[in-house]
Amino acid sequence: MPDQLGEALKSGKVEAVRAVLAAAPRPASYGRAVVGAGGRAFQAALELLHRNGADLNAVWRGYRALHALI
Repeated sequence: MPDQLGEALKSGKVEAVRAVLAAAPRPASYGRAVVGAGGRAFQAALELLHRNGADLNAVWRGYRALHALI
C-alpha cells in the first residue's frame, strides 16, 4: 500500500482517503488498505475503497477486512 493511502487511513479523515484515491485509485485494490480500514473500523474508508475497486475479501497477512474489523 502506498504510504499516502496508509497515512490517510491512519488519520481517520475520510477527506484524506478520498483525496488519495482521486489521485491514484489503483491502491484501492490492495488487500493491505482494505484490512487496514477494517482494523480501524473505518467504515467510510471501506466504502470508498470498495467504490474504487477494492475487494472486501482481500487477504493481507492472513486477515480479511471483516476479520480485522472484528
